[in-house]
Amino acid sequence: MGIVWLIENDKAKLKLTWLIMAKYATRVFQSLPSCLYLMKSSVLLPNLIVINDDDGISSPLLTMLQNNIGKIPLVAISSGHTGDNSAFACINPNFNDQEILREIEIHLRPYVATGSSSICYKDIHLNKEENTLLLEGMEEVIPLTTVEAKILKLLIKTPEKHISRQELSEAVWGRIKVAPRTLDTHICRLRSKMHSSEVRIASHYASGYSLE
Repeated sequence: MGIVWLIENDKAKLKLTWLIMAKYATRVFQSLPSCLYLMKSSVLLPNLIVINDDDGISSPLLTMLQNNIGKIPLVAISSGHTGDNSAFACINPNFNDQEILREIEIHLRPYVATGSSSICYKDIHLNKEENTLLLEGMEEVIPLTTVEAKILKLLIKTPEKHISRQELSEAVWGRIKVAPRTLDTHICRLRSKMHSSEVRIASHYASGYSLE
């Protein structure tokens, strides 16, 4: 799948957050400093950094990026200045959604080809094969039960959308009938394991759960 860190400010006319998040494991930042700060402490680094900024990329900014991101490829969706560095790819902001995704896929091709067992949302990274959870800035890998991993996987795939208790139960246990409190117990244990995350599992009366 590949991991993308997207820096997208409020001035960007073309919003890419949901477009990229729908296809790749994506972490979104409002500014470059917040991205660089996390990069210094993060265990799981991205395979690609995408900057969506209508103001353009200045030479000082390029220098700052080059000094901090190492060999991580960088792509800017901007009509502004990008300097003379050939390693810094620029995508025309007038491209349509599919053209932008195609350009991003070119840079992620090595990672797409080998596949990825992780899906991400904000500071949480779920390994679907090993049923483990990794939080940004923490080195400890948190083991999950199969049920907890299935619940979290569904919530990550539909962030900020309310998932009903019935949908969660059917996704985890299929047609097997379980006690009403069984789902609540697993949600409670999952919340406990995620207590250090900025993400929380929110309960919505009569409409289920969501990640916020």
